[in-house]
Amino acid sequence: MTDFAPKNSGSEWKPVERGWCLGGGEFRAKLLERMDPQLGDHHSGELRWKGAQAKAKRIIAEALKELKWKERDLKDRPKGDPEKVELAWRLRKKTTLTIRQIAERLSMGSWKSLNSKLYLFGKQQNTK
Repeated sequence: MTDFAPKNSGSEWKPVERGWCLGGGEFRAKLLERMDPQLGDHHSGELRWKGAQAKAKRIIAEALKELKWKERDLKDRPKGDPEKVELAWRLRKKTTLTIRQIAERLSMGSWKSLNSKLYLFGKQQNTK
């Protein structure tokens, strides 16, 4: 069996001794997102959280592009804006982010208010 790291190799192997990937932040985010459905009970909470954050970031970026909004529009638009509520619904269904995290990220006020908006939106979805 070949040992890829030379014995007593020094500092050039430090970055991979404890890390799980080499690459920039964008590369790591893509890996985390791909891993998200495969994470089981044996994976750490931090890894799950990072995977959910990466997925949420992608979903938000896609929605902003689709709506032709800028990041600033999330703060400028009303808390109950129908597009923001729909985006919050999508994040709730496709990620493990909490309602509190979603409300904060989308500038939608309190999590309790968002929770009631999501409830009403869900009822509308079920009647269609």
